[in-house]
Amino acid sequence: MSSEPRHRVELTAEVAASPDETFTYLTDHFFELWPGKAKVLEAGSDPAEPMGLGMVRWMDPPGSAVLEERIVAHERPRLIEYVVINEAPIHNHLGRLELTPAGSGTRLDYSIAFDYKPAAAGAVAAGVLRATWAVNGRRRMRAALGKP
Repeated sequence: MSSEPRHRVELTAEVAASPDETFTYLTDHFFELWPGKAKVLEAGSDPAEPMGLGMVRWMDPPGSAVLEERIVAHERPRLIEYVVINEAPIHNHLGRLELTPAGSGTRLDYSIAFDYKPAAAGAVAAGVLRATWAVNGRRRMRAALGKP
């Protein structure tokens, strides 16, 4: 990122699955956590994990511009990071999913740091991300991986 982003969204979830199972879910089912259309544009560098490091995905969330994201860190079972690589209103972006053991399950700390064009709309985008996570992402993770 070129400078410290203006907006930061902190999202969390706790699930009953192990960090490795949760990491696999996030790698293979990330598209299910956010509404809209999505597809893989370019497989990652490891043929054993094509949705891992280097993978480029295309996401078309409702009410937003199309995003192309590249996985820049894929460190099983603790860390996934991605950045937006196309020209989009959201830029100077880093998504970071950090997994830690929590009791018999896993805690996900998910941060999204970004700037937005126009700048005044960034706070609205942050609010939409928080609400969408609460209604969709966290609920789907818990349905797939169990509540702690």
